[in-house]
Amino acid sequence: KHVLEISKIVTKKKVKKIEIFDDHSLRQKNSKFNEFYELLMNGALQDDKEAAFKLYGSTPTDDKYRHLKSRFKKRILNTLFFLDINQASSSNYDRAYYSCHKDWTLVKILLSNKANATAAQLAKSIITTALKFEFSDIIVNTSRILRTHAMSQEDKKLYEEYDSLCKKYQLILQAEIESDELYERTVLNCKKTTLKPLNRVELIQSYCDRLLELANTHTSPVILYNQFMVFATFHEMQEDYNSVCLVCSSAEQYIIEHPHLYREDKLAKIALKKLLAYVHLQDFEKGQLQAEEYLKIFEKNSTWLQFYEYYLLLAIHCKEYATARHVFDRAYEDKRFKKISNADQDKWNAFEAYLCLLL
Repeated sequence: KHVLEISKIVTKKKVKKIEIFDDHSLRQKNSKFNEFYELLMNGALQDDKEAAFKLYGSTPTDDKYRHLKSRFKKRILNTLFFLDINQASSSNYDRAYYSCHKDWTLVKILLSNKANATAAQLAKSIITTALKFEFSDIIVNTSRILRTHAMSQEDKKLYEEYDSLCKKYQLILQAEIESDELYERTVLNCKKTTLKPLNRVELIQSYCDRLLELANTHTSPVILYNQFMVFATFHEMQEDYNSVCLVCSSAEQYIIEHPHLYREDKLAKIALKKLLAYVHLQDFEKGQLQAEEYLKIFEKNSTWLQFYEYYLLLAIHCKEYATARHVFDRAYEDKRFKKISNADQDKWNAFEAYLCLLL
């Protein structure tokens, strides 16, 4: 029944050709799309002027270039729906979040085409995953759809079940949104603020108090991650680096106890704070062990260079100059090092100069 319902929609509204970038399409040598793609991936294009000249020998206002760029953008956006989320670098949490959002898009398409029964079936599958990983936004959205479907089926028991879920996770979602705001305001007030140091500490303290209240009221990994980050930042402001380490260790212990909620993006930030705390404490022994462990875990993360930087500083502060040189060489020999920003290049050139002097 559901397959037939979907097939009717596809037969009626399918496109003649799905334009995406896959291995087959990228093997077509005489394609401007592929030429554009390769130039972008090789870092050979900096702006429209350069792209238009290399592709057509023209300016960015040329109709051929503008048309190509517009179609290229649509094709690469289409490709996002077909990403390989089963790569080893993706955590279960990230894979589940991507799948839920992708399937939620399908639910909305099915509903807009009056395939309500099929949409409800898919929504049931989504909400099962969302409950396991505590995706409040997904739970609220899918429970609303399922509540409406239960109403149309005159199933009062199911209606009350989904209504209860919707109301429960609406409160959690609202608390998560507030916790996001508190974390974001913490970052803003630490980077650029006209507040006096004492007033800033008092303000971040109030954020800590509110986050603790939210965490005690609602069970949510989003709130806890924000709490860990704000607490660590608060102690960092007061130069209480032992407390920073304790907060970061608590976050890591939380993941050990809840492995399905592992989020590399959040844990990488927490790990950086812990490593920086060891730099300030000049605890080389613990810092070195942590740095080596973190580099194994986060070596493919976008923060890889910062891990090497803190590891290098830790070794220098503790007068382990041979180790510092070894760390510098590891960073320098990484393939990604050639693509770092000019500001980072200047910084690492300075590190090299200091190392030469120290050695």
